Amino acid sequence: MRSAGCARLRRADTSEYEVEALVPSTGKIYRQMYAGRLVACDGKIELLREALDTVTAAKAFAMDSRH
Repeated sequence: MRSAGCARLRRADTSEYEVEALVPSTGKIYRQMYAGRLVACDGKIELLREALDTVTAAKAFAMDSRH
């Protein structure tokens, strides 16, 4: 696929990826499944779009006593 601002071929890919990490400020484990789309042109990222469960993120980063 070519675009007006891209001299070479533009490449796009979509994928799912998971993260699991300790949030040091809350002591909670953050587990999340992301979906993403990456578009690159001439080896440079033009677009990175991610989707995630924002409620899961909010719970992991919230400063409360619940784990």
